[in-house]
Amino acid sequence: MTPFTCRPHVVLIAHYAPWLINFRAPLLKAIRAGGCRVTVLAPGQYPEIRMQLLEIGVDYQSFSMDRTGLNPSRDLRTIIELYHLLRDAKATHVLTTAIKPNIYGALAARWAGVDNIYALVTGLGHVFTGNSYKQRTMAIVASVLYRIAFSGVKKVIFQNPDDRELFLKRKMVSIAQTALVAGSGVDLNHYQASALPASPPIKFLMIARLIKEKGVREYVQAASLLKMKGINVKVQLAGPLDDNPSALSASELKTLVDDGNIQYLGELQDVRDALAESHVFVLPSYREGTPRSTLEALATGRPVITTDAPGCRETVEPGVNGLLVPIGDAQALAEAMESFTSLAAPLQEMAEASLLKARLKYDVHLVNSEMLKIMKLDVTSEL
Repeated sequence: MTPFTCRPHVVLIAHYAPWLINFRAPLLKAIRAGGCRVTVLAPGQYPEIRMQLLEIGVDYQSFSMDRTGLNPSRDLRTIIELYHLLRDAKATHVLTTAIKPNIYGALAARWAGVDNIYALVTGLGHVFTGNSYKQRTMAIVASVLYRIAFSGVKKVIFQNPDDRELFLKRKMVSIAQTALVAGSGVDLNHYQASALPASPPIKFLMIARLIKEKGVREYVQAASLLKMKGINVKVQLAGPLDDNPSALSASELKTLVDDGNIQYLGELQDVRDALAESHVFVLPSYREGTPRSTLEALATGRPVITTDAPGCRETVEPGVNGLLVPIGDAQALAEAMESFTSLAAPLQEMAEASLLKARLKYDVHLVNSEMLKIMKLDVTSEL
């Protein structure tokens, strides 16, 4: 083992600061607990986020980046800014997450002379999931950029085997570069199991950004089909509007809510009460890395209906802790939801199976331990 001559400085490059506390705080704490200095780089000034990170011993610095779209001049400025930040920080390890930080952050880290660069692929984004001419063209461009950026990366960490296979097929990574973890994990102390509420009616809950690829429209259509059949259920939707090109507009959301088929809960800062008050969690997504909202539902002890899609199918064993439906099929989704209205005993059994899956596979401490080993930051790894 060749130890560092000074304390390792780990820099996480993220694309959206408000998600850091909920999604990455346990990992940041685990890295800090290993004796490392930790800094987070993300776009935007967020004083409250900065203070929350400082409370767990993590520094925060902002940089300029457009979250969506491609603008060569602005994107080049982002890379240059990241290069200066990483060089000045004397980073020993860099971990990037999300498409733009993975590409631009990896390039900047390589040019700044960082030896230990790791990229976390948490999903493919709309670039790789759509079939329009623009999306296909952007997918080609992104593949080339990934191939260049990842040539200097030690490990590219995937959250499901399908995403890894796609990157290998497009020659964006080599098999030796890849590693696989069970999502980002879920904090079982924060998301605690709760008893199923009384029924009827059965209450369904979907939590997601309001974009096409999450299956929001199919969920609303399924609710409409159930209402037309006179089935007594409650269908709830929570999540923020988004600036993604495929996002629902505010006017479209208002129309869907006014139709009376769903109850919109807005963007929830804390989803635990909503999960506890639900019977079944639904995520009809087209593709995921590993959906964090589903892991939170598993930890709460809720059966899950999701799609037979990459990143989603891994969270459900059909008939054991939930059901799988085809992508984009509102009718199949409605039928799956209807089946839960007459399954009182299996509902409880599925709830218990979901909780067991969360404890055995998705516990954040298990996932973070694997992340530290991959990044050579645990005490048993060679540095």
